[in-house]
Amino acid sequence: MTSPAIQQALEAAVNLHRAGRLEAAEAAYRAILVRAPDDPDALHLLGVLAAQAGRANESVELIRRALDARPGSAELHANLALALRRTGRLDQALGAYRRAAELGPDRTEAWLNLGKACLELGELEPAVAAFNRALAVRPAYPDAENDLGVALTRVGDLEGALAAYRRALALDPARVTTSSNLAATFYNLGQIDEAIATARRAIALDPTCADAHLTLGASLLISGRFAEGWPEYEWRWKALGLPPSSAPTLPPTWDGSDPAGRRILLTSEQGLGDTLQLVRYAPLVAARGARVVVGCRPILERLLRTVEGIERVVADGEPLPPIDLTIPLPSLPGIFGTTLATVPARVPYLAPDSQARERWRARLASRSRAFNVGLVWAGQPQNRTDRWRSIPLRALAPLATVPGVAFHSLQGGDAARQIEGVPWPIVDDNAELHDFADIAALVANLDLVISVDTAGAHLAGALGKPVWTLLPRAPDWRWLLEREDTPWYPTMRLFRQTRSGDWADVVARVAEALARAVGSGWARRG
Repeated sequence: MTSPAIQQALEAAVNLHRAGRLEAAEAAYRAILVRAPDDPDALHLLGVLAAQAGRANESVELIRRALDARPGSAELHANLALALRRTGRLDQALGAYRRAAELGPDRTEAWLNLGKACLELGELEPAVAAFNRALAVRPAYPDAENDLGVALTRVGDLEGALAAYRRALALDPARVTTSSNLAATFYNLGQIDEAIATARRAIALDPTCADAHLTLGASLLISGRFAEGWPEYEWRWKALGLPPSSAPTLPPTWDGSDPAGRRILLTSEQGLGDTLQLVRYAPLVAARGARVVVGCRPILERLLRTVEGIERVVADGEPLPPIDLTIPLPSLPGIFGTTLATVPARVPYLAPDSQARERWRARLASRSRAFNVGLVWAGQPQNRTDRWRSIPLRALAPLATVPGVAFHSLQGGDAARQIEGVPWPIVDDNAELHDFADIAALVANLDLVISVDTAGAHLAGALGKPVWTLLPRAPDWRWLLEREDTPWYPTMRLFRQTRSGDWADVVARVAEALARAVGSGWARRG
């Protein structure tokens, strides 16, 4: 039991702490611990102060000592979790948050913090459950509704997320983050008009809301309203946390003014597919008199050297030549004022190595006279949007019922191992495909590529090969709305989901089209 003298000293220390006099408060707590080394209140409060002062590791140790005396304190476990999180020990913090919620089931913040920790570590179903528990304790809580919407979005329940965001805004209509999240959800549901209107409302509340600007940009672009969309799309720098091209280590950003005689670095900013799609602008930059250097990932270096007008391709990590200006590839459509009618779509603008192409031609000819189809079924697992647009290989089984077809895997990464689990034959030459130049030589000898929205589709389109691209209900902006063709790739056909998450219908339509193509004696191109 705390003595009256210690209790009085604690009250004085707490008053100093509340007044913001942290040095005096720390001295007072430490004086108490000299007299009572195991006093849980002094240990706990000194731990809180240490966290405030940026000494998170010390905070963890102090609060743990306090917990030795009071293991059943929800408040202590909650503050321990906060300190652990500041040290980067997220898995341990999650355990402390969970214990705090168990000990204080009526504490709304305990469930809210537990849900946030689960979200941060990717434990999505537990996050949903924690936010629902927070709302059970305090139903009219816009913070919890917003976070529930985020968790539901990540598990793929977009309708549930939509309802959560709407409830949050009904409670607090001025919540900019929630309005922005709602706009993104409308986009992901394919409700583009609502996405545009909601993004504009979020921007009216806060003109600096980068996420809302980016959603507005993507919504305008997918609607074909390119002139309005490109400026908004430039907000992706802030929304995605990308380093601005005007950073001190880089030359100035090209603004579209006369670049004659100046060396411009075109930088890759997003995925491999974006680079393959937008490197088509390099010849346009060169035609304006610039000396064009392209920076890219090493896996693209050899293939991009075949693009007309590029002086030099530099893989990431390699030294650059002297550079006058720089610009990311995704900014070039806006610089050139691209409209639906002026998309530079002359294909092919990439070329395979002629000798490698001939080697693959001979190899395929020796195997069979089948209709050769390349398959890509998955994007990058670390990319959340790629997970939405990926398909399990087994879901493509209806394609295997079409006679006279030989399937070739163009799939890279861990998803390539799915070949082992399917009962139909797929030729797998991945051991010989070391970069995109190798893949291009194989693709040049195929009759058709069938791909989800990933780099394989862009590669085939840029090579001028027939390619069928399978799209989710709410695709990336570049594929526009409804149409089966695309101005970006004349040889591409689009197969879209009619219902969110329903790939079976898409694959059935692709299988029917494949049967017709084979049955009609589709002449080999390329």
